[in-house]
Amino acid sequence: MTADRRIATLILATIAIAAGLAGAIVGLGEPFLAAQGQNVGKLFAMNTAGGLLTIGGGILALVAALSRKSLLAALAGLAFLGAAGLTLLGVGRSFNYLGGRGNTLSLFLMLGVGLVALALSPQVGAHDA
Repeated sequence: MTADRRIATLILATIAIAAGLAGAIVGLGEPFLAAQGQNVGKLFAMNTAGGLLTIGGGILALVAALSRKSLLAALAGLAFLGAAGLTLLGVGRSFNYLGGRGNTLSLFLMLGVGLVALALSPQVGAHDA
């Protein structure tokens, strides 16, 4: 993993951890798997389970950046893409396990696609450019 990719992965990890902490904190007074997540400002909605999943994915991305392991970044990205799929299926239904809405879906997609792209795109060195 190049230095630029490490920095980008660290940025995405920081966003994920901050969003997860905010989601977990606002969801503390609600049931763990509340189908209607609590709004985090006007940015996104999450319940406590969604917040913890987001924190876990962010920590995995942070470990990937610090250890320079692209596979871990790809796994974190796949976890966020799975969360996006689960959110897409659950919006407006009683089994919305992460408590997300459309804006939460976009957060998960941004984190998932970004991390997978950073992990799987080919490495270009200075001599290749």
